[in-house]
Amino acid sequence: MIPVNETGEYLANVAEFTYETAIRDRNDEPLTDEEYEKLEHFYEQAGEMKHDLRTVQAQALSNDIRWSDVEDDLINEREPAEGTMVHSLKTIDNKAKGFSENNWNDDSQFEKDVNKRLVKTLKGKQEVSEEDAKDRARAFLGLPENTDANVEPLGEGVPYEGYQITIEDPDGERNYMLDMTKKGGLPLWMMQSRTITEPKISLNEASEIAKEFLEDNGIENVQLVDGKQYDTMGVFEFVPWLTMFVSTRWVVA
Repeated sequence: MIPVNETGEYLANVAEFTYETAIRDRNDEPLTDEEYEKLEHFYEQAGEMKHDLRTVQAQALSNDIRWSDVEDDLINEREPAEGTMVHSLKTIDNKAKGFSENNWNDDSQFEKDVNKRLVKTLKGKQEVSEEDAKDRARAFLGLPENTDANVEPLGEGVPYEGYQITIEDPDGERNYMLDMTKKGGLPLWMMQSRTITEPKISLNEASEIAKEFLEDNGIENVQLVDGKQYDTMGVFEFVPWLTMFVSTRWVVA
């Protein structure tokens, strides 16, 4: 429900372009001047969005704002005043939309709509029931099978069916929220809005836990390419191992 659909689509498009240019054989198909220019352009755009997102992060921390508060404003259809989290996120989303319109024109062969690409990925996959979706969500999060969970339809606005799953935290922290496709039962997005205290492990230890989490959920053969610490949180970027051997230039967006 957070208004960042355009941002998600923009990042997915940039990720796909950089991945496709990274994995091909550079001896047979070296990067063109146009592709280098695109990558440099993406880097500049990423710098702008990074600044905007850090501003939103500072706003949330200084005002002790939780994601559940933002969700509440959206559910109650409150008009976002200037300076609020919803207003800031919508501003970033509009900027991402402008970036996408400038980066990919209508006559390009690149599929701009990430949701349409997801529909193609889900084609032919078996549908999962609400109960199956609960079980998959619990397993994905490593929670006991008897953990209370609630399922609702994903809602309108996307070209595929899915579930919104809310799961109670057995440790008494804030609930987990997870979106999942109905076909294939693939997790799309997950969040637990909770207070982050002082770090108890190093950034390197956290990266190993992150990699184990991916492998435990069937995402294997990945390599850590970036890890950063923001206050008490670690953010990591993994890519398929193949890109590590054929890529000569990286742009992180």
